[in-house]
Amino acid sequence: MLACRQSFCDTGRPEIGVLELLSTEQGLVAILFCGDRRSPASEAWRSRNVGSVVPARPGEHEPYEEQLRAYFAGTRTLFTFALHRTGTPFQRAVLDAVSRVPHGGRASYQAIAREVGAPAASRAVGAANARNPLPIVIPCHRVVGSSGRLTGYGGGLDAKEWLLAHEVRSGAARAA
Repeated sequence: MLACRQSFCDTGRPEIGVLELLSTEQGLVAILFCGDRRSPASEAWRSRNVGSVVPARPGEHEPYEEQLRAYFAGTRTLFTFALHRTGTPFQRAVLDAVSRVPHGGRASYQAIAREVGAPAASRAVGAANARNPLPIVIPCHRVVGSSGRLTGYGGGLDAKEWLLAHEVRSGAARAA
């Protein structure tokens, strides 16, 4: 069980709301949606992984919060802070593949399954994606059904839809 430091980041976006940030000495370990956006999967992750929580020291989470706010403002597409990764080897492989989906892009669960060498494991990829403790930073919102249909997201489908549209808008603005 991890001992974590905690802070809250107001995204300034009603579509996303407030995010709970949890870190260890190794880096950011979780970004959890708060309030009515908090999913059973994030609650399950928290109960499995977090033993104790103390408030972050003043300024300790500032790099995380600054980069997240810049992402939501449309001025950042990549995150450069340290992460403390958790999960099984398969989950980590899936989330590594998800991390390679470019800003503004999309990939199907099936494409991610092929990338990790398990072409018949689309459902397992979906399950690993659902357990992603670092949404937004590990962009599980970019993974969609093979038909392009939006499916499941810990912050809700409206948040997933907003994130995808936001990335297209911010990418177009950066290219102009």
